[in-house]
Amino acid sequence: MYDLPHSFYPQFYSNLERRKNLMKTLDIQFVHPVQGRVQLRNKATKTVKNFTFISDENFTVHIKSKDLADGNWSASLEWNHDKQLFLIEKNFKVINEKVVQSV
Repeated sequence: MYDLPHSFYPQFYSNLERRKNLMKTLDIQFVHPVQGRVQLRNKATKTVKNFTFISDENFTVHIKSKDLADGNWSASLEWNHDKQLFLIEKNFKVINEKVVQSV
């Protein structure tokens, strides 16, 4: 992995941060199209969920919080860009199947 300018790394945000609303997704904004894998881990129960992702036309990845138990979670995303592997992790909180805080 390489150190890249801050603007290269994706930005995490929930609708709470964008619109002061509760949201059913954790959104990750990239500056280029991406596809990769994400692993969601519940910190209390140790539940793990794995799936693949592809960014939309705006280079955003939407991680749905539906079916996620209340509590603190982490999302680990792995993807390739220009033949380089990247991995980031973000912590967030779910209440009533909605992302209420990304920390």
